Formats: sequence, structure tokens, C-alpha cells
Amino acid sequence: CKYLGQLDLTASNFDVKDFVKFIDNCGKHLTHLKLSRCKLIDDSHALLKISEICTNLKELALIHCRVDDEEFSYLERLNGLEYLNLLDTHIETQRLCKILHKNQRMREIYLEMYFERDLNLDAVLIELGKSCPDLEVISSNMEVRHLTSRGINAFADCKNLRKINLFQYKYPAYTDISLFRLLSSYQNLQEICLCHFVLTDHKLELLAQSPVKAKSIGEIGAYLTLSFLPI
Repeated sequence: CKYLGQLDLTASNFDVKDFVKFIDNCGKHLTHLKLSRCKLIDDSHALLKISEICTNLKELALIHCRVDDEEFSYLERLNGLEYLNLLDTHIETQRLCKILHKNQRMREIYLEMYFERDLNLDAVLIELGKSCPDLEVISSNMEVRHLTSRGINAFADCKNLRKINLFQYKYPAYTDISLFRLLSSYQNLQEICLCHFVLTDHKLELLAQSPVKAKSIGEIGAYLTLSFLPI
């Protein structure tokens, strides 16, 4: 396993000491690592060892891992991540922004959170716009409580975006102009999912004026999904 490149341990049960030893021996060339739903990955030694050995890591999935914010600090040592899935984890805003700042080749990020202490999405979008210009996919199916026009305007600098997934809980303070700028700036946009957003006639008119044309529009309950095909 000396030249092992990809490892998927999703929902596996293993001893952390054995995992650390394995990474020590076989993790140097890992580029893809999935540890989702691994109950024992919350041991700080696991992420520490990953940050020390897996310096070529490009993709990391930690879905449903009970890692606390302090343990996430080890990921700040990585600098080549392109895919990061933190669905249902307990990372905080400042920590995530530091990780994004260090991993400026990020292309896909998944931030679905289902706990009360949610992220400040506004700050995350600002950091993404500043540090991750090559971002292609963002899925943030979390309650949008802090989203403002400042975050949207900064995020518009991610010109390669193909897919956006946002969930609205309370009406944020962005304007129709900000929404229009967000959509009109993406020439490669293929899909946008706006869940629980209130779309007025004026907002729909702005969508229709964007430089992408709708391929399909579907509604399921209170969810509105818009898929776009570049002209």
C-alpha cells in the first residue's frame, strides 16, 4: 500500500491507533480520503496524523464525524484541498475561513449543517471570493441567517461556479440587485437550488435577464430548483 492514492473508509469501525499507524505507513501518496460516518475519527490523533502525512490530499470527506472545532485546526496545515465535505460537523466560522485561506485551489465545498450553532455564511462567502477563485460547487443546505449583499457581492468573484445550493431560513438583507449580480456573473452556471426562498415577479425577471437560460424548472413542495444551461 506504499503508493495508495485513494481510500474510502465510510462508515467503518476501526481502532484509531491502527488507523494512525496505517496512515504513517501508507498515507504519503493519498489524494482522496473518505472518513464519513466513522465514529472513532473524532480522536484528535487521527486528523493530526492526516495533516502531517497526507500532504498531497485533494479530497476529504468527514460527513457526520464528531470532530470539534479545535481538532479541525489540524486541517489548516493542508494546502492542496480541492474538495471538502463537512456535512453535519461542528466547525466554526473562523476555523473554516482559515482552512479555505490555506487551500486556495478549492473547487467543491459542502457545508450542510443541522445544529443550532450554524456558520456565518456571509463570512464564508467573503473568504471563498477572496481565497478560492476556482470554486465550482457550493452546497450550503443550512439555515441562511447571516447572508447579506456584502457576502453575495464578494462571492461573485468565483467566476467558475457551476452549481449553487442555498437554503433560506430567515429573510436576509440582500437586495434584488445583489441576487442579479450573483447570477449574472456566472457564465458556467448550470444549476441553482434556492430552497425556501421567496421569488417575487421582479426577482424572476432578473433571473430571466441573466446570461444563462433555464434548462428546467421544477418545484417540490416548498423547494424551488432552477437548473441552467449556458448559452
